[in-house]
Amino acid sequence: MTITVRSYQPSDEKQWVYTKALAYLFSPFFDDQETTKTAYAADVYAATVELVAIDDVSGQLVGLLDMGIFTPALSQENIYYPADKLAYWENFAVHPDWQHQGIGTQLFMAAKQSLSAQGVQALMIFTRDDAGTNALYRSFGARLLVQNYLVIGTPKPAAPAFSFAVDHKRQRLALTDQQTGAPVTHYLREGVYIVTAEDALADFDAERVITEYSYVLELTPHG
Repeated sequence: MTITVRSYQPSDEKQWVYTKALAYLFSPFFDDQETTKTAYAADVYAATVELVAIDDVSGQLVGLLDMGIFTPALSQENIYYPADKLAYWENFAVHPDWQHQGIGTQLFMAAKQSLSAQGVQALMIFTRDDAGTNALYRSFGARLLVQNYLVIGTPKPAAPAFSFAVDHKRQRLALTDQQTGAPVTHYLREGVYIVTAEDALADFDAERVITEYSYVLELTPHG
């Protein structure tokens, strides 16, 4: 098997969509489906790294990886890991029939080289509770920043207005009631409740609970 990693081209779009859909269908990201290639807003990303893996024999697109490099302002304002130049891992998928053959590592190494050449200091990674995927990110050198929970269900108490921070010591989100200053255990994001700690799950009549992980992969020393 010989795989070529190259930049995404518009003619790749159909196979890109198919590959992502099939890979995500069998993953904790089953709800992240697109019918077109992801577009990246210029007011969010100053640049992107968009790669695909192609099987040299069949010409089939068998893997994809997208990373966006935040604008300087958004890099410096990032609440998880402020830096002068910060990137975010947007898309990563390997066709189910081609997994566990090192294609994801090939894509990552090519992307890492591009990020380093562009002076990116660190890469933010958000993922869910798939043991293999988390192990792969850790093998790349990613360090866990935050662990929280996505809850589909109904909260028993209503969440008040809150301020948002990161508790690096306890590796969790820190939410604070803006009126009372008391800790807040959860908030609503796109129809799913984000819960900051495992013991707070008892506050829900939950239909489904998904663990979410936030990592940082440092490419240069963080001063």
